Amino acid sequence: MDGIHDLGGRAGLGPINPENDEPVFHSDWERSVLVMFPALAMAGAFNLDQFRSGMEQIPPHDYLMSQYYEHWMHAMVHWGSEAGIFDPADLDRRTREYLENPEKMPPTRQDPEMVAALEALIASGDDYRRPVETPAKFAVGETVVVRADASTTHTRRASYIRGRTGKVSAAHGAYVLPD
Repeated sequence: MDGIHDLGGRAGLGPINPENDEPVFHSDWERSVLVMFPALAMAGAFNLDQFRSGMEQIPPHDYLMSQYYEHWMHAMVHWGSEAGIFDPADLDRRTREYLENPEKMPPTRQDPEMVAALEALIASGDDYRRPVETPAKFAVGETVVVRADASTTHTRRASYIRGRTGKVSAAHGAYVLPD
C-alpha cells in the first residue's frame, strides 16, 4: 500500500527524533490498549493481517497526527465492533462516563487461562512458516528485479526498492503473508 503506510517511509515529514531512554508506555492508557490486543485477538475479533489493515484504514492526516497506540485502538474498535464483541453506542456511552468521572476505575477481569496462553506466546513466539510443495521461485545468488508497480493493498515492497536490481542472499521458506 502506498502512502503513509509504505514501510520505506516518506520524504518531507521531518526528522525522527527518538527519545533517549524512551519508556515502553508514555501513559497508563497505552498499557491498557496493549493488554486489550491479545484479548480481542484471542476472542476472534481479528487476525494480525486484519489488525494491520484496520490501522491502514485511518485517514492519512489522522494517522500522522495520532499516537502509536491510538492506531492500535482504532483497529481494535473497528474489528471489535465488526465481530459484535462490543456495540459502538455502548463504547461511546462508556467513554463519556469515564471522561466525566476520570477517577473511576474500569472493571477488571481475571482469566488465568488467557494469562497462561499469553505468557506462552510471549515466551516462545509464534511460527508463521508454512510448508509448501512448490520450490522457491528464485535461488540464493540469483539476480532479481523488484516489481515496480504500486499496490492498492498491503505490500512489503517499499517504494524505494521498486524497480531495483538485487541479489537473493537467503531463502527462509514460505510464510503466511497477505501480499
